[in-house]
Amino acid sequence: MKKLYQAENGLDAKLVSDLLTRFGIENEIRGQHLQGGIGILPVSEFVHVYVNEKNFNEARKLTAAWEIHQSLPDPEENYAAKTSPPQNDWGNFIIGFIAAVICIALIAYVGSP
Repeated sequence: MKKLYQAENGLDAKLVSDLLTRFGIENEIRGQHLQGGIGILPVSEFVHVYVNEKNFNEARKLTAAWEIHQSLPDPEENYAAKTSPPQNDWGNFIIGFIAAVICIALIAYVGSP
């Protein structure tokens, strides 16, 4: 295993670890349990993400892109299929509104003497 990323804290390391896992890269977080020693130990430089040496270059590219953008596309999402324009949700709103009016009318009818 080779050290890939020095995290600021355990949460930062977990975000990077999850990113790598989503792209199929095995990884390991080391040092996250040392955070309980803050005050005794140095505040930083003890939480790291490690990857196999064979995946290091690919993982480094992903983490570099993540550091710049803080978001990456979903590897399973097909962006070519998203060519249709966004749909208008007024139809669903109108159907929901009509259904609510009918329900209120039925409740008023059943509840009347």
